[in-house]
Amino acid sequence: MKGRPRIGRVVAPHGLRGALRCDLALEEAFGLQGKAVWLKGQARQVLGVQRLGGSRWILRLEGIGNRAEAEAFRGEDLYLAWEDLPPLPEGTFYVGEILGFAAVTPEGETLGQLVDVWHLPAHDVYVVEGPKGRRLVPAVKAIIRALDRERRVMVVDLPEEEA
Repeated sequence: MKGRPRIGRVVAPHGLRGALRCDLALEEAFGLQGKAVWLKGQARQVLGVQRLGGSRWILRLEGIGNRAEAEAFRGEDLYLAWEDLPPLPEGTFYVGEILGFAAVTPEGETLGQLVDVWHLPAHDVYVVEGPKGRRLVPAVKAIIRALDRERRVMVVDLPEEEA
């Protein structure tokens, strides 16, 4: 795993005192209180956390004290140290852990590299870039047969018409 995992994005300022409205890829963000998040490459301590609903949260960060300062971070990605991420249930992964995995068929044919994950209502979709272009692979057990952290490989069993 390289760098820090992306945990979300700043959507907009919130209020007049420098709070940030964020879309976070965390089920629970209250654990961020007191931890450092990285924004534009700089660590900032989380001073306050409030849930708006769904994946939307309000964060108050060290060094951002007014709306104008908060506005400078609109659209910026938020990062967290790997060790500060909450543990996941067995068999689940953080997106940042699997980005860059090689996608191969059960027969060993290379399909490409996992470059993005789309979070859709029914299930996630893995975006794989390879020699045959971009493939959108449903992230369901019937298609994703294995994820090997050590080898950084994902075994993908595509339907016949997709292969």
